[in-house]
Amino acid sequence: RKPSPTMPRTQAAGHVALAAGGAVWLLAGVAFVNPQGPATARDAALRSHRVDMSPFQAAPEQPEVTTGMSWASFASVVAAFGLVVGIATTPVRAEEAAAPATEAAAPAT
Repeated sequence: RKPSPTMPRTQAAGHVALAAGGAVWLLAGVAFVNPQGPATARDAALRSHRVDMSPFQAAPEQPEVTTGMSWASFASVVAAFGLVVGIATTPVRAEEAAAPATEAAAPAT
């Protein structure tokens, strides 16, 4: 069997895609791993500052307001239900047997 002239190109494209995928995988690993290098002077300066902490104050309780479904929401639910019913109950018009072959589709002898 004679190899086609496009086979080396497709193999080369596959190798390029594989190499690019590996490079992206390595770069993604480096991007999401926190290096544990030596502490810098900036880190020490940040740790020396004192932070005053105060607890959050609870929000005042508000009475629960219940609202009914608006007409727009009701109309959209009815429309969605109508679409689902329309799709589910549409009859399928498939033929029982395959159509006979025409002369144009028949192979020439």
